[in-house]
Amino acid sequence: MITVKEAIKAAVAFAEEVLDPAIAVTARLEEVSDEPVGNREAWVLTLSFAKESWMMSTVERVQGAHGREYKTFAVDKETGRVLSMKIRQLAFS
Repeated sequence: MITVKEAIKAAVAFAEEVLDPAIAVTARLEEVSDEPVGNREAWVLTLSFAKESWMMSTVERVQGAHGREYKTFAVDKETGRVLSMKIRQLAFS
């Protein structure tokens, strides 16, 4: 069984591999939960990464915002394998 710290490392390594090798520098843990995914016990992690400037809206750039994008990773507790990576939409009220 892997620890939550090992799950975070696995998720960041996965993001580096499939998205961009430089992404890990900006990774931040935002949320963590322990829950089943399908028939597997998993760590479900939300990580945020700095947005590339081309991804930010004109308003964000003018305001000098340092936007972040959020992704949720499900990491199998037994194997440490990333089961999924999903875009995490934030809800603002």
